[in-house]
Amino acid sequence: MQIPLKTEIDIEEAVENITKTIQKAAWEATPDRNEQYSKEERPIIIKQKNSREKAHKSWQLTRASQNKQRYNTLAKELKNLLQNLKNEGIQDNLKGLTPPEVTDYSLWKPVRKMKRPQQHIPPILLNHNHNRRDKQKAAAFAEHVASVFQPFTSQLSVKEEETINNDLNVLQQKTLPLKKIRINEVKNFIQYKINPKKAPGYDLTEYFPCQWKVGQIIMIVKPGKNPNDITSYRPINLFPILSKILEEVFLKLLTPIIDESKLMPSYLFAFRKEQRTIEQAHRLVYKIKNGLEK
Repeated sequence: MQIPLKTEIDIEEAVENITKTIQKAAWEATPDRNEQYSKEERPIIIKQKNSREKAHKSWQLTRASQNKQRYNTLAKELKNLLQNLKNEGIQDNLKGLTPPEVTDYSLWKPVRKMKRPQQHIPPILLNHNHNRRDKQKAAAFAEHVASVFQPFTSQLSVKEEETINNDLNVLQQKTLPLKKIRINEVKNFIQYKINPKKAPGYDLTEYFPCQWKVGQIIMIVKPGKNPNDITSYRPINLFPILSKILEEVFLKLLTPIIDESKLMPSYLFAFRKEQRTIEQAHRLVYKIKNGLEK
């Protein structure tokens, strides 16, 4: 698909179109969780629920023992009906699953999910208020995260910041322009480095699309902590897959320039290829040993 991207608006429109295309494909391929029962089963369930509600209302008005007995009987029948329909749905689903690697172990995934205990999501306590609904919890988490994660104050002087900004805004940079990105590089990264089992986000050298700067924050409770306490949760930011692809491609282009220009010191081991923690430990031991010998 040949689309000329000459301006920032062109890039934003192209990103929005491809994001909507991916989202539409994902939504169409994902079964609706709300549709647990077939069209033939829904009228039976609705009829049984209505009968139970009428019996419950009659018992509340009269407090008669026979109405109480009828309500208990209908409630038990409804419970058994839902349980049987659930078991039949599980059996029908398992019939089409297989354990080999060819089908990506489709049999073990639902079995592992069914065996996993269901976790109750308790209300979140913030400012002596119990937030029970999803919107209330989201607002409480947003307020908490905004208060905890604050930007660091700059340690540079005004002159140093002006110097850095001027160097970044120079039209003619000191290094040569980056090489063009090839389609095969993007394909290889998607094929070999994108892990399909990881959670996705919501899904131009001089411009990074605004939509790819937005992430989806998921709050996860810390092990052994009180789930009612909002401070017991830690956030995880899920960026769009396309932004990860673009970052990886640029990293591949920028790494040789950084290494050739020696912009990073040799003793910096974090987030660098072929640099491990044990090598940093060896370097530290070597420095201590030399210091003691001197």
